[in-house]
Parts: sequence; C-alpha cells; structure tokens
Amino acid sequence: MRAEIDAIQAKSECCNMRVIGHHDLNGHGDGMQLLKQGRYVYLAHLGTSPMALSILDVADPTEPHLITQMPHAPNTHSHKVQIVGDILIQNQERPYFDKSVAASVPNEAGIKIYSIEKPTEPREIGY
Repeated sequence: MRAEIDAIQAKSECCNMRVIGHHDLNGHGDGMQLLKQGRYVYLAHLGTSPMALSILDVADPTEPHLITQMPHAPNTHSHKVQIVGDILIQNQERPYFDKSVAASVPNEAGIKIYSIEKPTEPREIGY
C-alpha cells in the first residue's frame, strides 16, 4: 500500500499537503463531496457509477476501510451530502452529464433524508 500511496503523491500537485492513505472505493472513485463525522467519512459520488454514498471508517487515516456503499436510483446521481446531528441529507437529481438518457425519461429527483443514529447503517426516514 505504501508504494501505491507514494505513486499517487508523486503524480499529485499540492502545497503543504501529503497523501497518507488511499481506498479505491471498489472502483467507484468518482467522489464529489465528503464529510467527516467522528471516525467516519461519508462520500457522495458524482460520476456515472451506480453509487450514491460510500461510508468509510477512517479511525486510522492511513488505512481507510470501506464500510458500505449505497446505490442511487435509476437515472439519478447523488453528489452532495450534509449531516446535522444524526440526520444525513443527500440530493438525488438527474445526471446532467449523462447524455445517454433522454431528458424525457422519468427519474426520482428529490432529497433523501436518513437517520444515522447508527453511523454505518443509514436508515431512510424521509424523501
């Protein structure tokens, strides 16, 4: 793993920062926004991967562990995440960048609300 991290660092442009850990997110490395809450990172995905949210345990930031990944609904993406207390909210909108889906195709755009009373087991409580 250290060699992989060194290779990432060598290819990176940064100032006063260094790579200390890495996870490939099971090939869904299209993260857009992340929030750290306690020992967990909640990562919202932007690209065309089927994932909406990944949760990683970063108690040891040099070795992040993927806990769970949640897919988004068809014809949507969910690239933003916010947390207040034990409530997580995430957008669900039409992926403007995916030209393979006609604008007339219905989707389930909206805002999903989850309880993260159990931080690694989001439970949908509103839509």
